[in-house]
Amino acid sequence: MTLPPLSRTFMASIIRQVEKKIEESEDRGQVDEDCFPMYGSSVVPKKSIAEYILRLEKYFNCSETCFIMAIVYIERILTKYNADLTKFNAHRFFYISLLTATKFWDDDTYTLSYYSKAGALRLQESKELEADFLHDIRRWHLLEAKHRDTVMNSPMFDFTEKAYHTDTCSTPETMVPTEGSLYTADNTSVDNSCADLKDVMLWV
Repeated sequence: MTLPPLSRTFMASIIRQVEKKIEESEDRGQVDEDCFPMYGSSVVPKKSIAEYILRLEKYFNCSETCFIMAIVYIERILTKYNADLTKFNAHRFFYISLLTATKFWDDDTYTLSYYSKAGALRLQESKELEADFLHDIRRWHLLEAKHRDTVMNSPMFDFTEKAYHTDTCSTPETMVPTEGSLYTADNTSVDNSCADLKDVMLWV
């Protein structure tokens, strides 16, 4: 089932929460990039985290609950390990958080192969990230159901229920991902122009 696109206000708020966590890490300085080696990239991906999140929103076709819970998962992981969200690890962190939330909260989901292509990762890497992530958050799922409304009404978001969906549902032009390339560790470009996800885009 294809869900209606999420509203500009909602997506802007989600993106802002992630960007804020990255900024807080940078402001503190002395970020430990080795804390989560599995999630880190050797170079800062060319696509910004805002562009990447919008890419996932476009292809995941998941509910707003999944994006909210992805933020919750990230917060809990960072708090548990006293770690930082950075420009190097934010893409993978958000990808696996959203993937986990989508599989748990939504009734209709796709194959891991599809999600891997949507997230610009190899299938094997998605499997490894998922196994590692689930090891940490598997015991939290029963808590989220009763706390979902509390999270949605908390000051961390600046939207209301009626802002979730709009008639047009388009995202601001400045936030729409442009066609281009992601980069591998050696800065060679990888095709990122395939709308039907036949290609897999990678960064290491």
